[in-house]
Amino acid sequence: MDTFSEDQSARQELKALRSEQSELANVLWLALAGMLLLTACMGVYLLRQNYLLHRQSLMQKSAAEESIQRNEQLMAIAAEFQKYGASHPDYASNVLSRFGLKPITGTAAQPGH
Repeated sequence: MDTFSEDQSARQELKALRSEQSELANVLWLALAGMLLLTACMGVYLLRQNYLLHRQSLMQKSAAEESIQRNEQLMAIAAEFQKYGASHPDYASNVLSRFGLKPITGTAAQPGH
């Protein structure tokens, strides 16, 4: 009878181990599914952020180009004022000095005008 009870207890242990193995496999599959879901969500989030940042950079690029064009126009006008200040010292000392500009001599500025 000892062998029968030993066989019976070994079968119960084996059954318990198989049950635990099955539970562990289920837990691992759930963990894998969770990791895949988390990875997919993170990927979608990063793709969305990439898209939004790309759109934002395109808008900023066009705004920067407009700003550069306006700045070039303003610098061209300022150069004309500086040329005028080269032939008119009172204008240079009163107006240009307020804005930190110095008179420049230019071929387009004619003295006396």
